[in-house]
Amino acid sequence: MDEAFRRRYMPQTADAPPPPQPTEAVPGAASTALPSNSNQVAVIKISCRAVDRNSVNPGANSQTAYTLDNELKQSPLFSDVRLDAQITDDPTTGTFTFGINLVLKKPLKFAAGQ
Repeated sequence: MDEAFRRRYMPQTADAPPPPQPTEAVPGAASTALPSNSNQVAVIKISCRAVDRNSVNPGANSQTAYTLDNELKQSPLFSDVRLDAQITDDPTTGTFTFGINLVLKKPLKFAAGQ
């Protein structure tokens, strides 16, 4: 836990010993874990809703989802783009929904207010 975070959000533990330092990773091993920081956003999950066009063209909803997925994968802003496996039709509204998970190449960092 970051010392500044602990002082700000847990002042009752201000005299507590500092947290242990993380151990060094195995040399040559690739790290897939993202750093944990409460003032940093590295992963974004978006929910998309679009007009249901399957009645006009079967498979159009999937094509819409895959097209957006491909466009986001070509963006230089994201290191990983994953389309959720489920596309949900909503016949009452004539729409469908799907999700996409985005991993930012450069995480957004927010300064803690004083």
